[in-house]
Amino acid sequence: PGSLDLIARSIQTTELSTKNMALQMLSAMCLVPEGHRRVLLTMDKYKDYSGECTRWQSVVRELSLSRPAESLDVEVKTTTMGLINAVICTGPGRTDLQYRLHMRYEFILCGMEEVLPRLRSYSDKRLLGHIALYDDMAADDLDQLSASLNLRQKTDLGSMDSVATALLACTKHTASQPFVHSILTHLLITKGDRKTRPKRLKFVDLLLQQVALQDSLGEDPDRASAGSDSFNINKIIEHFIAEEDVSTAQAERSKAVAARDAYKLRCAKAEEKSKDLLADKEGLKRQLRKKITHLEKKVKVLTDEKE
Repeated sequence: PGSLDLIARSIQTTELSTKNMALQMLSAMCLVPEGHRRVLLTMDKYKDYSGECTRWQSVVRELSLSRPAESLDVEVKTTTMGLINAVICTGPGRTDLQYRLHMRYEFILCGMEEVLPRLRSYSDKRLLGHIALYDDMAADDLDQLSASLNLRQKTDLGSMDSVATALLACTKHTASQPFVHSILTHLLITKGDRKTRPKRLKFVDLLLQQVALQDSLGEDPDRASAGSDSFNINKIIEHFIAEEDVSTAQAERSKAVAARDAYKLRCAKAEEKSKDLLADKEGLKRQLRKKITHLEKKVKVLTDEKE
């Protein structure tokens, strides 16, 4: 393991001063170029090393532990909140709303929302400052999300019902609605037993994370996600767009062919009508010539009689 891996493993120690120093160094690394990415990768490896389900499980657990008042308990909790804010708000989190929502949701899954009410009862100003920063950034991000999706209410990312309601509301009567319906339907009917079905759903979750996070260049701000380097979402989307362009071109061609055939039919009818009118014209000419000839003869007869 590298030096950063050893630092991360120090979170497990019972020596609070060492634990606090490890958390501080991880926080500081988030501020260094490329350091943020390395912290995410390190914590993902730490998850495997410690046998935990998520990479932030140990970090959030530090906030829930109760220790004697004379210990470094508050200091460790303050440093832990600083690390959480650094992971969410620095690196890609400086500009990427989707990344911040994605990363904050990971902490929510680890029980962050259950821990915060107890932490707010502490009187330490530094700890309360970090909590206020976490709360303010979370509120601002949800406001941005609501505004970007034209949602009337804020979405509680910790509530499945709230997320589902928001998803259905922002896709209703849009081109996305049938795809959302299809995704939900296939999630519901996913095959497998109690052991394999969660693994299938985890695979779908990892795919959707890539769809949500990759930028226009195919870069993922959270490269620790499994499979993030194996495929480029934008190339797949470009393929779908190309297919759609072909379908659109084919539809336009069909319309053009139909318009051409209708024009030919109109021309044929116009030509036939023109022939009929020409025939009528020739008939009228013949009748007119006969009348003129008849009148000329009549005039000649009258002239002869007068003479």
